[in-house]
Amino acid sequence: MRRIIAFSLLTTLGAAVPAVAQGRGHDRIPPGQMPPAGLCRVWIDGVPPGRQPRPTSCSVAEASVPRNGRVIWGDQTASRGVYNSNDDWRYRRERDREIALRREQERDRDIRARIERERWERERAERARIEQARIERARIERAQQTDRARIEHQQQDRNRDYRARTEHQDRNQDTRARIERERAEHERLARR
Repeated sequence: MRRIIAFSLLTTLGAAVPAVAQGRGHDRIPPGQMPPAGLCRVWIDGVPPGRQPRPTSCSVAEASVPRNGRVIWGDQTASRGVYNSNDDWRYRRERDREIALRREQERDRDIRARIERERWERERAERARIEQARIERARIERAQQTDRARIEHQQQDRNRDYRARTEHQDRNQDTRARIERERAEHERLARR
């Protein structure tokens, strides 16, 4: 009986080892989950097929594979098959280089974005300064127009007052002259 149990245990373990080894290959990946030709896919062990990351470019997939994951290549590179990230130190070194390159590109992109943002802020400040100067010029012109209108109105008032005084003086002179003529006429008539 012990021999039967030992034999069945060994048979079970013998069958389990190839099954585990096959679990790292294409056998556990459903055919509908394989990446299309020209793309790769990160396959994470222990995650259901519907929750796996989407197919992407092979360089991105190789750079972002986690420790419990692997990269699956599409049909045109089917000979490469499944690559386990824990198997090859060269792969990790290459991945570190790609990560460093990606970080440098992100840093450069951030620097360019900061420079662009600063340029945009300078342009916006310049436009605001120009607009403020335009508003100030318009205010000064309105004030000058108001002053000119006030001066013209004052000049018109002075001219009207001068004409009125002149007309009054002319009337007074006419009245005096008429009175003088009448008095002279009276005196002449009185002398006769």
